[in-house]
Amino acid sequence: LGQVYIRQKKLNEALTEFQAAEKLTVQNQDVRTKIGLIYLEQGRHDDAIAQFVMVLSSNPEDHRVRYYLATVYEEKKEYGRALEEFRKLPPQSPFYVDAQIQQAFILEKQEKVDEAIEALKAAIRAKPKNADLHRFLSSLYEKKNRYEEGIRILTEALAFAPQDEKIYFSLGVLYDKSGNWQECIVQMRRVLEIKPDHAQALNYIGYTYADKGIHLDEAEKLIKRALELKPDDGYITDSLGWVYFRKGEIEKAVVELEKAHQLAPEDPVIAEHLGDVYAHQNQVEKAIQMYERSLKLDPKKSEVQEKLKKLRQEKKRP
Repeated sequence: LGQVYIRQKKLNEALTEFQAAEKLTVQNQDVRTKIGLIYLEQGRHDDAIAQFVMVLSSNPEDHRVRYYLATVYEEKKEYGRALEEFRKLPPQSPFYVDAQIQQAFILEKQEKVDEAIEALKAAIRAKPKNADLHRFLSSLYEKKNRYEEGIRILTEALAFAPQDEKIYFSLGVLYDKSGNWQECIVQMRRVLEIKPDHAQALNYIGYTYADKGIHLDEAEKLIKRALELKPDDGYITDSLGWVYFRKGEIEKAVVELEKAHQLAPEDPVIAEHLGDVYAHQNQVEKAIQMYERSLKLDPKKSEVQEKLKKLRQEKKRP
């Protein structure tokens, strides 16, 4: 009856049934586990932990319950205890790969990216043909600016997932960040061969062309197609404004970039672009305001610092 209530999402009724069964059953580890899972679903973390610990005290080799216990600690943000429990799951456990993935998530949150990388490498050794694991690992390499290693791990994934457009997209991003924008375009076009309506790939090619000041008509076409797919996307709207700016269509650029800034007010690049257009129009106060906004969002932007310095100097001139 408890299982019926769970299927009906009647967790309180299910809990009552299982608690009654627990009192009647001598070997009640399975019942305790189910009670613990209901507590976990209800957000009663300490009660769930108590149930799982009791199960493990009589059967420490229960990998499933060990994984549940680690998961509760993770939800409580007790990351040290979560890691301790996840690490007790051996490579032969059916929960080992998932435990390594969860460790990587926790370690990434803790800014221990090198340790997260090692956890994911272990997961890939146990499950080598998993494209999601390869993409996750590549994202960690990207975080450490280890672009060549990220490219290598994604290229390995293509051997068993040659039609996975997500891999090609991630490859394109890494090639771009490594300074090889031409190869980035090649990878983004492969994305479009598999999924022609991939808005991010359309935008990536269009923005790259606009930023380089090349193929601007094609760039405009690609970005407008991306906007048809995602009409209120601030980043794509920014790309369109940037194309217009590069084409010398300044009034159109202002309209799109102001809209982009409204849609994504926390993006420093969009604020910088809007500042560039205002500066081009000789709207110095507005340009300064946007550059200051950009630097507030990303203080490390040295190019924006120089632009702001130059405008302030010009403003002081009689």
